[in-house]
Amino acid sequence: MSVAETHLCLRDDRWPGERRVTYRYPAIGVADTKKCLEAIGRLRYELFVQRDGKKYECADHEAAIFLEPIDAVSLNFQATDHQRCLATVRMTWAQDALGDKHLSKAVTNSGLPDADLSITVLNSRLALRPEMRAKLYLTEMFRTVYRSGHMNGARYCLVAARPSLSELYIRFGFRDTQRRYLDEVGGEMAITKLDLHDGEHLRRIRSPLLDVFEELHPAS
Repeated sequence: MSVAETHLCLRDDRWPGERRVTYRYPAIGVADTKKCLEAIGRLRYELFVQRDGKKYECADHEAAIFLEPIDAVSLNFQATDHQRCLATVRMTWAQDALGDKHLSKAVTNSGLPDADLSITVLNSRLALRPEMRAKLYLTEMFRTVYRSGHMNGARYCLVAARPSLSELYIRFGFRDTQRRYLDEVGGEMAITKLDLHDGEHLRRIRSPLLDVFEELHPAS
């Protein structure tokens, strides 16, 4: 699949809520052009392939871009500064994730009931430049992803990440499922899960997502 094809998901019915999502910061939003996706692919390649030495079969070594077929049915969020991609994360429906070699393992090892497949999304491919400006955008990018998940009808969100990275997601309101598995490229993965509607938990841990929850659920 070409890079140019990977933004077509915005035209189908997978993400109807995107038409109603208001992005509060011009620097943060969904990649919807070939140029934006290429920038995301370059950041992924720089961090995952060049820096970490991961051997992903979809990596284009000639162009130094790492994009995957699952990107075609996902939302790829990015934070930019002067047209430079600083951070990115992907959101994919669990049902679509079952067709991906890596994401399918996160779904099948999560213990997710079949009945929840249609209301569950996965966040993956978090890439963050190792500089302060990128870190400053991270919280707002996560808020944007959370808002988008709500607007598109998701109830739960799964993340499969290195155990050392799980603490970041737990700070935002994800819970450790105590489930682990081995990815052939990424190594040991820990699965965390977020209930997007659990405002009580977000309040208890003082999650950075709480203000978005209260805006979307003013009576809660």
